[in-house]
Parts: sequence; C-alpha cells; structure tokens
Amino acid sequence: MNPLLPIFTPGDAFADGVVVQLGEHLYLVGAQSRNRVITPDADNYGFAAWVHANAQALADVLGPGRHHGEWYGHGINRGYEMPQGVRRFALFDVNRYAEALAMAVHLPYGLGMVPLLYDGPFADVSVQQALTRLKVRGSFVTRPPADHAGGPLPPYRNPEGVIVRHEDARAVFKVLIDRDELPKSMAA
Repeated sequence: MNPLLPIFTPGDAFADGVVVQLGEHLYLVGAQSRNRVITPDADNYGFAAWVHANAQALADVLGPGRHHGEWYGHGINRGYEMPQGVRRFALFDVNRYAEALAMAVHLPYGLGMVPLLYDGPFADVSVQQALTRLKVRGSFVTRPPADHAGGPLPPYRNPEGVIVRHEDARAVFKVLIDRDELPKSMAA
C-alpha cells in the first residue's frame, strides 16, 4: 500500500487497486502474484477480485505494507479439498498478524494464517521434523473466525510444504515436501 496524493477519495477503483483510508492517509490496495500485478480483469483464480472487494477491511486489519501469503482452495494447485468456488488467503508471518487478526472487529471472509508448526532456533533438522509431521498428520490450515463453521478443516493429506521464516536474516523460504530441489515455479 502506498500513500497517495489527496486528489483521490476512498473507494476510487483503478485497474491495479482500490483507494482506502487509514487515519489521515490514503493508500492504494492491490494484488500481486509472485511475478506480476494482477487485476480483476486479469486475475489469478479470483484473488485480485477478492482483494478489491475487501480492500478497506484488509487495510483496516493488516495496515500499511506488503502482506505475503498463499491464495489456496478449489481449482488452485492441490485444491486442499475445498468445495467448488471456495478459496482462502493464508498470511505467512504468524508473529506479525496473530494479534491483529484476533483483535479485528471485521475480518474479511477467507482471511487467515498458516498454522505455526515450529517456533525456535533455526536448524535443518527442525525443518525436516516439521515436514515429517506434515506428511504424517496432514495440513491443518485453519478456517478464519469469519467462517461460521469454525475450527480446523479436516487434515489435508497431500500438503505442499512449509514456510520457514529466518528471524536473523529477515527472510522467508518455502520448503516443499516433494521436488524441493527444483525452482518453486517448476515444482508446483
């Protein structure tokens, strides 16, 4: 989200975003895939349309900045056995968003976080143990509080992998269960 000149008003929509207001500042909220800006007209399985429809609520809950996560659900890669048309956005940085999501008055439907599988000193063995637990137990992606069914989805038995956040390096890495040696764009 970028501060904008005051000639724009909240709710103004552009091809690459929607203007929202946070306090005295206006921001442009938009969506990106790994490689490009996406719009509702050139969308990625409905992600840009979801961001545009929920722009103000997303800004209210998440605040300014870039917010990284995974758009998943029916029709996207593994699908996570979601019903027809059901998709979700899971934020990667659990430490950054846990309090904001818990305190939110209005949480956009479909917004949640990836489950935290391990928190502690970085070690390859810890990553491998998390991958093993994921393979054995399946994925426990949780439904956001706005989903009235509540609670975890049934374990998904074919999970993709884990996100590793290295605090000291301030870097995030994706480690796949299968084909991790390939570039992520080829392994999916």
